[in-house]
Amino acid sequence: AHFPYRVWCPACIRGKASDDRHKRISRSDRPDNLIQFDYCFLKAKSDTEELTVLTAVHVKTGYILSVQVPTKGCHPYAERSILQWLRCSGLGACDIVFQCDKESSISALLRVVGRARGGVVKLQTCAKMSKGSNGTVERAHRSVQATVRTLRADLFSKYKLWPNSKGP
Repeated sequence: AHFPYRVWCPACIRGKASDDRHKRISRSDRPDNLIQFDYCFLKAKSDTEELTVLTAVHVKTGYILSVQVPTKGCHPYAERSILQWLRCSGLGACDIVFQCDKESSISALLRVVGRARGGVVKLQTCAKMSKGSNGTVERAHRSVQATVRTLRADLFSKYKLWPNSKGP
């Protein structure tokens, strides 16, 4: 049954084991203006389609951008949202580092944003299938998803309204 998890069971290890711990980068070696980016998807059990959400986190301050976008990749709305967030967060004119996974759609978006923003923008990618390398934005995903679930539950408890991906 593979419950509970057994360290000697190959199926348990393959399906449930955590990745090896990542080597920690000391805070002094980390760029001051490192921003992690990733996509997540929101879907209620009753919905048939997922919402695409772009999340970014300024690692030093924990300042989060989470915005629903029409599609992954380059889209004017996503570009404007990131540029506005950078200006509002005080990162509009300083040197910054964008970090994302190796997914081509997000890398392309960040290259476009970097050119539009001007200044020094470095793009670095994480190892493939390595959630720990982009851990700050992964934790932000969990926070955003939990907040959406909470707001939906509150709407239902107060107004018997259960919004789906298309609206109320």
